[in-house]
Amino acid sequence: MVSPQFLRIVLIGILILTGITLYSQVNDKYITGKVVDRNMSPIPLATVSLHDRNDKLILSTSTDSVGQFNLRFGVKGKYFVKVSHVGDKDYQSAIFELIDVNLGTLKLLPLENILEEATVEGRKKRFRLKVEHLFIMSKIH
Repeated sequence: MVSPQFLRIVLIGILILTGITLYSQVNDKYITGKVVDRNMSPIPLATVSLHDRNDKLILSTSTDSVGQFNLRFGVKGKYFVKVSHVGDKDYQSAIFELIDVNLGTLKLLPLENILEEATVEGRKKRFRLKVEHLFIMSKIH
């Protein structure tokens, strides 16, 4: 049988952990926005990352099918957001204090000097089969 004192300690531990979890969820802040291209079309699967002011990556997510993102984080400090997508210039926000922030619509511009087409040419080497080699190989086997 389990002692009442042990049950009391376990119950207090569970209550403390539950309280910490609920407190941290209450203090979480949301950073939201939408990523679009120069034609205002949403960009799905763009990478949106939260960095501290020393450029250390804190967390990252991807935009959804309509270009929207939502980052949730609860540690006070100064941060900025980077957005990147293949074929587009990276976007970097100004540094902000962590509060609920809606960055609005972020427009990514295409990279300049993108290779639009490539042509690959090659030549096959001629293959020469010597009869002597086949004859010697067949006698070995």
